[in-house]
Amino acid sequence: MAVQVTPAGRSLEEWHALLGAQFTALHEARAATNKPVFALEHGLEASELHQLEEAVRRHIRSAPPFNEHALCWVVYAAEVGYGYSGDEYWQTFAQRTPGWHQQGDRDWVRRKFRSFHDEFGGARPEGAWAKHFSIICWPILHAILPRDLQRQLAQVLFEARHSFSPAVFSSPSALGELIASRSLRTSSRFQNLIQETALIGQLASALLLDQDRESNEVILPTTVRRLRADLEREQAAREWLQDARRVAGERVKLRGLTRQGSSAREKAIEEDGGEETKPLRIEPRLLLRPKDIERSSWDVLLEIPDLSGLVAQFPTARDVVLGSRCIVAGSSGRPLARGRLVQGAQRILLERWPRSDETLLEYEGAPADVQALLRLHFGLRPGPTWLFRIASDGLGYEVRGLSVRPSEQYVIVRTDGRPEVRGRSRPVSLSCEGAWSSMLDFPGAFEADDERMIGAVGLRRTRRVRVAPAGLSASAWDGEGRAEWLLGESPCVVIQADHTLEGATVSLTADPTPLRIGRIEPGAPTFVELEALPLGEHVLTVRTQHYGDSEAWGRLTVAIRPPQAFEGATHRTGPLSVGIDPPTPTFEQLWSGKVSIEITGPEGRQFRATVRLLDRRDGKLLIARDLPPLTLPTPPSRWRTHFRKHFCEAAPVKEHLEAARICEVEILAEELGSAVLRCEREFAPLRWLVKTEADRLSLSLSDDTGIEAEALQGHHYSFSRPDERKPIDASAFARSPQYIDPAGGLFVALRGTHVACVAALPPKKTLAGRQFSARVATVTPSAESAMRALRQIEYWGQARLAGDGFVSSSQREALRALTQQLTMIVAGDEWGEIEADYGEGVASEHDLKRAIASMPSEHGFASAIERAVEELVQATTAQRLARFNELVARFFRDRLEHPAWLCELALRLASDPTDLRAWAREELENGLRSLHDELAIPRAARFLVLAVSRQLAEHSIVSADLYPGWSWE
Repeated sequence: MAVQVTPAGRSLEEWHALLGAQFTALHEARAATNKPVFALEHGLEASELHQLEEAVRRHIRSAPPFNEHALCWVVYAAEVGYGYSGDEYWQTFAQRTPGWHQQGDRDWVRRKFRSFHDEFGGARPEGAWAKHFSIICWPILHAILPRDLQRQLAQVLFEARHSFSPAVFSSPSALGELIASRSLRTSSRFQNLIQETALIGQLASALLLDQDRESNEVILPTTVRRLRADLEREQAAREWLQDARRVAGERVKLRGLTRQGSSAREKAIEEDGGEETKPLRIEPRLLLRPKDIERSSWDVLLEIPDLSGLVAQFPTARDVVLGSRCIVAGSSGRPLARGRLVQGAQRILLERWPRSDETLLEYEGAPADVQALLRLHFGLRPGPTWLFRIASDGLGYEVRGLSVRPSEQYVIVRTDGRPEVRGRSRPVSLSCEGAWSSMLDFPGAFEADDERMIGAVGLRRTRRVRVAPAGLSASAWDGEGRAEWLLGESPCVVIQADHTLEGATVSLTADPTPLRIGRIEPGAPTFVELEALPLGEHVLTVRTQHYGDSEAWGRLTVAIRPPQAFEGATHRTGPLSVGIDPPTPTFEQLWSGKVSIEITGPEGRQFRATVRLLDRRDGKLLIARDLPPLTLPTPPSRWRTHFRKHFCEAAPVKEHLEAARICEVEILAEELGSAVLRCEREFAPLRWLVKTEADRLSLSLSDDTGIEAEALQGHHYSFSRPDERKPIDASAFARSPQYIDPAGGLFVALRGTHVACVAALPPKKTLAGRQFSARVATVTPSAESAMRALRQIEYWGQARLAGDGFVSSSQREALRALTQQLTMIVAGDEWGEIEADYGEGVASEHDLKRAIASMPSEHGFASAIERAVEELVQATTAQRLARFNELVARFFRDRLEHPAWLCELALRLASDPTDLRAWAREELENGLRSLHDELAIPRAARFLVLAVSRQLAEHSIVSADLYPGWSWE
């Protein structure tokens, strides 16, 4: 609907009336479909919008906003939201609106948006985003798609284009849920946007499908054209959207939502509700990896496919797969990082052969329905026999048909005893309990007894009819019977035989109509191109005729998987693998070392990393730095230290830190592949803003919580007394920036359940006054004092770091002092006194060891811990935990209910308790009481941490760990 052009100079009341007519007409047009109205659908031309904004600004300079022109403010606030880039909404609002600080009222704006919802059917924010950002969620929702999120939507639509179907376009929520399922590693702000599935679905439908120019059914056409024009300003976004629109146009048309010229198969899919609702097979695959040149010993690997397809089909599994850690049955028991299984296929070393009835993936805290879903769609095929063909790369790939052919080597595995084929097998070992194996080696032709002997162990001979992927399009091929293609690709296969075939029939599980092929000459290739197939696994079977024999056949499993998501760790090519935990880390988490980055690939190969800081507002590159090369594989602790030493601690980087909004890490390993990790500044309802000027640093507080019932509170802790809380006027920081004292410290703001922390140290040109000696008070041991100490540790640990380069080391010293205080609360005053003397050089490490035992019977345990230090210095944290478990189990066998969990609690508490509450959850208080009842265990854990880190610190220049060598991934 077009707005009538009238002369400039309207009053706000006149603009209000004009907008009221516009929104009333839109509301009435959508009454039958119950579609909401958005404030961005004001229908004003650019010149008219400029006039309205000027009228609003003139008014606010001298008077507060009035109800009589509320719609003007609703539109104005939505336009500010349209240009919002995730920084400070109200600060941006005030900068564009002089006089707002004196005359404005945020809650009044929220009330007017609510009135807009009641009177004109305006969209209403929903979900966690709306709860946490209860004021700014209104103008940002009514901005529909802020400019800085448009590129991400274009690429998600491009990635999801092959999943478009009439069923997907049948409702806004269905399309919105598809987009949400394909947005697993987008930015936190985009994650907020896609919580409004109906909105994102309406918007995507309007962008993808050609609407009638006069139709107001979904979103006003003039608004759609504006969004599309802004989105297409960037070449990549324009190309993504154009391709997605082309596919959507081919699959569906808006009127009637039916496909023209549908085939019988396509119509059946539409009647079923779309291919996305069909059962999805995501079977794991077993691999063998040789441990020596003679191939006498093998590792067993479980290859877990990317679970993005599972999340796409079953949204209820989304929060579990992305937000919970997972334990793989048969592995070491170490949980996989959150979101690890949507970052491409993962290979996990097995120490025990999983049972056929065992749930392979156990997610922490997963609801029963999600666990049932995983049992249904994810499991090993029944045994007791498995066959592996040795490929040219030396790996053993599972042959699911259990068929062997001449001139090949195989490893046969059984779970009911070692398999033997007389004259053809030799025993080999597996580093995996519960299974036995032998190597099979066949000559160029089978002998008379071979088929009978291999049949006795569950194998059969295969005819020489080869079915394999043709060309270069397959993304993976095991050399035997399984190949992968990406969703949307058309698989092409080749059929070859070593003898003349009178004919062949090709059938596919997804298509009941077989393809008949005529005579095939020996060695002559026959190519078959398939249509694009839906997600999942499909079996292509070739049955042949050879002088009346119809039993010869070939088989190929065609696996279709979704393309890798584009955000987070983005794999482009090759075997390079980058694991990230959490899957979508913030800038602050990356900078403070709270992100686990594990880089794996061929052992001994090198890779390089380039790190860039960008300004979000205009995408300007602030600084780029090439880091020295590292060798594969690189565990998280090594990467964390490397990143901090060569990037975070670099003086040129520190100069641009506060201006940066995005940190981009690009990992390059030549032909092995590459990956990009993109981390944006934290987007939270309550957050500190930092500004540095020469040797002065100011802090301000952005409060978008919208909570009026609870007061805004503020606390300050000094670096020298990190446990001593002093109140500050947080509302003063919310009103305007405040310069802080040169000594800096930790600033904490709280409103309701929201907490914001920043550790700040104003820059100083000299080293004077930069060495803080952190001291803490002696606290009476109790569960309450332990929980209070943990909260303070969390404040310091989660704090954003700002200002001087010494702020990181000052934060670390504060955390070490607080960890020592917590240890004293749990392990007792006697231990606290001797550890304090040890820290000051008065007591020795041997004195610490003698203090472990709280009774004579525990001296043997203390001595065993002391002897274990040397062997554990170069071990991983997981290996130290395993050894600690062994010693505790030996000496406290009958005294502990859950020894393994308690051991990990003790070591986490002693080495890095910043995330202890999140890890232990509701069991924390009981666990602390159990440790206090067995004082030798927390004391031994603390001794082990101090002794190992002291030796490592002698050889470590820079460490991002609270105690060198102790990181919990």
